[in-house]
Amino acid sequence: MPSRATFVSIFILATCSPASAFTTTAAELLSICKKGETEKMVCTAFIVGVVHGFVDAKEHIRLTTKLERIPDLFCPSEGWTAGQGLEVFVNWAEKNPDKLEYQPSAVVLWAHREEYPCE
Repeated sequence: MPSRATFVSIFILATCSPASAFTTTAAELLSICKKGETEKMVCTAFIVGVVHGFVDAKEHIRLTTKLERIPDLFCPSEGWTAGQGLEVFVNWAEKNPDKLEYQPSAVVLWAHREEYPCE
């Protein structure tokens, strides 16, 4: 089982890094998402990585600590797809241009929190 330090490092890289080496703002990620098919695949892969990384990190914390309940940030529908993740990000980013200066991972999570609120 990975050490706590390994987990923390992965969590920080997945959710807080300046776009994991290819963009530094959500505006740059949005620009990549709107280019050709190859760029769109890169954008989609980034979004999937952020979403799955967050969900997996939360589960790992639950399993390796004494915390019984960790609040959900967002609750995607069953069968969530990479294409839906791309659409959620692009639509939210276009409606919230004032947030595009932030790190792309944060904006991806904000978009999903608004699209898939937990009840």
